[in-house]
Order: sequence, then C-alpha cells, then structure tokens
Amino acid sequence: MFFLFFSPTRDGMPEHIRDFLDREHITWDEMEKLLNGFRAIKPDITVGTLLTFLYIARRTSNESSDIPISLKVLSDALGMSYQSAARHCDLLSEGVSGSGGLGWVEKISNPQERGKAMQLSYGGLVALLQVFEKLRPEGQTGP
Repeated sequence: MFFLFFSPTRDGMPEHIRDFLDREHITWDEMEKLLNGFRAIKPDITVGTLLTFLYIARRTSNESSDIPISLKVLSDALGMSYQSAARHCDLLSEGVSGSGGLGWVEKISNPQERGKAMQLSYGGLVALLQVFEKLRPEGQTGP
C-alpha cells in the first residue's frame, strides 16, 4: 500500500480559480454565490472559518504558494487571536482531537516557529472547484 500526498500549488490550481482569488474586488452577486456554495457543502460553517479558509486558498493561489502559512502570520493577517485562528484551522483540517474536520487544510510542522503551518489540501481544492462551478457565467464550460 502507498499513500499519495498532494499539496496544491499555484501551478496545480485551475486558472479560473487562481484568477478569481487574485482579484482585489468581487461583486455582491459573486459574494452571495460564493457564500451559498460553501454553505451547500458545510451548512454550519462560520464566517471566521470561511475567512480563514479563503485566506489560505488565496495565499496558495499566489507566487508564495510553496511557503505554508504559520498560525501567527494567519492570526495577525486576519486580526483574530492566535487561539481563534487555531480553532478555525482545527476545523478546516482534521478536526478537534482528529475527528470532525473538513480536510480542506493541511497542518505541517514548522520547526522554525515551533508550531504548525497551514496550506491548502487536496480536499480544499476539491471544495473550491465545487464552489467555483457555481460562480461561472451561464453557459461557460471548461477552465
């Protein structure tokens, strides 16, 4: 038996998703579709957890995607406490005590900061693909 580990990078992310995540602004219609898309997958997802996920996904879509995001950087960038960021990342990864997580984010040991760093997982990329299908203009197919 072997395990296939997948770590999405900028090159592995479909162009239409990368382009959307790189944009500075979105319309209200796009915002509603984005929120509804994630709520269809996980109806009880909180705004803070979704914000944390989108921040990690956006970082994956840009040029620094090979560098996982430390919890400290994440909490500072989102203006939330370290503990809140850690709870959101627990839910986005394997869950509290290894159960109930979404599997959208991978936690990686970060020896420089003696903590964990976060990066988008294959499950997170699949969630993005599902949601971004709803954001495509009517009749558009392909990437």
